[in-house]
Amino acid sequence: MKGNYLHKESVGKNITKKRKEAGFTQTTMAEAVAKEIEWEYGMRQYQKIEKGFFPKFKQEIVKAIDKILKTNFTPEIYEQNF
Repeated sequence: MKGNYLHKESVGKNITKKRKEAGFTQTTMAEAVAKEIEWEYGMRQYQKIEKGFFPKFKQEIVKAIDKILKTNFTPEIYEQNF
């Protein structure tokens, strides 16, 4: 998976860990992200995040994850790349 994604596998694993600690399933997390960003966002899209594939041009998705899980992954993913 190349092109429109940044690959950071270790961050994806950390997001998975934090999601589980917070008591979310992948489905409920995807629903929470969709509500936060105010557009349709599905479980398969969310699964890419946990595999470490982050959309280059949609930082708001990771910002939503940070807000929901009370984390700060956005700078770790994006600041070194742009």
